[in-house]
Amino acid sequence: MSAQTYTSPQAFKQAVEQRLKTASSSGVDFGRRRQLLVFDRFLARVMAVFADAALLKGGLVLELRLERARVTKDIDLRLIGSPERVLADLRQAGRLDLKDFMTFEISPDTE
Repeated sequence: MSAQTYTSPQAFKQAVEQRLKTASSSGVDFGRRRQLLVFDRFLARVMAVFADAALLKGGLVLELRLERARVTKDIDLRLIGSPERVLADLRQAGRLDLKDFMTFEISPDTE
């Protein structure tokens, strides 16, 4: 099976949302499926840059593994490196072109 390619971000978004709506008829909320897709695409970038220096933890892990854990709104990661290096690498990951028409802007935590 070959990968589908899309000519524009709009075409990609429309195709993804149609598939998510179809899949949502099986019980999982459309908005939640869309959020999980965005998490997946971000994590693909993180793994491409950090590889074994990244560890996914927290509520998202439970949700993905158990398929019934509490819904989480964030991604908990353990990243190895100095804060400056981690921030630079996260920014690099956010800019990676994985041919999915997505990018992520990473900002330092203000707290």
